[in-house]
Amino acid sequence: MTAAVVLTRPKGRNENLAKMLSQNENVQVMVLPALQLTPKPSALTKAHLPSNYNLIVVVSSLAASIYVDFLKSNGVATWPKNTYVAAVGASSANPLHTSGLIPESKILHPYAGSRSQDSEELWNSFLSSLKNINNALILRGQTGREWLSSQLQAAGITVSKLSIYKRERNIWSQSEISKLSKVLSSSKQTVFLITSSESAMAIKDSIIQANLMKYWVNCSFITIHKRITEHLRTILHTEGLTASGNILSCAPNDADIHTAINSLLMDRSGHMGLQSLP
Repeated sequence: MTAAVVLTRPKGRNENLAKMLSQNENVQVMVLPALQLTPKPSALTKAHLPSNYNLIVVVSSLAASIYVDFLKSNGVATWPKNTYVAAVGASSANPLHTSGLIPESKILHPYAGSRSQDSEELWNSFLSSLKNINNALILRGQTGREWLSSQLQAAGITVSKLSIYKRERNIWSQSEISKLSKVLSSSKQTVFLITSSESAMAIKDSIIQANLMKYWVNCSFITIHKRITEHLRTILHTEGLTASGNILSCAPNDADIHTAINSLLMDRSGHMGLQSLP
């Protein structure tokens, strides 16, 4: 086997990219979600309707989808004129745009072409709207980065945080472990896609449990943020290890991820090979 790519985003988020990568017959694609996401829609009550806030922040496309379903189940047909809804990335905002419930002028998120799709970029996108915001609701998993909420609170805005889905390590089956072991031991180069700090930790734990660390440290990695890259390096350092393969960071969309993966799998002559671009 020449090369392999392991896609680790949650279930349902890997298929399009897997199809793009599978067009190259020299690349084996394995879909192996690192995290299992379980919605908790019952956490949302009428107190969380948009009319009660000036700003609602969704930290992922799942959070956005859960909130859109909540709006529909509560018959929200008219969006309050004093409420913005924001997403930390352009892709996370897709359920908001397609819902038909929220005016485009009230949806805030980083520009789709921006390399940075994170809280810092989102903060810049609504700086001009801060004067109209008194209270905010952040919809997320059990935990999350506190940077954005700290910035909002420092600006005098009251912030509430609500967990609307559960995020936990996806336990790989024995057949999945056996397949991964074969992939790692037989491919000349393997690339792992890692899209969150939580998934990096989950993958590490699963790799250790499967006794595959000796292969994993020789892999290359694609992350979607430099913060995830640093977290991955810290995880490896904690285990007394250093990744011997390349680690590249790119924008969190399928096109850019596909390009980044291909750059790791190509040698300088433009052919699939053992060498990575420096």
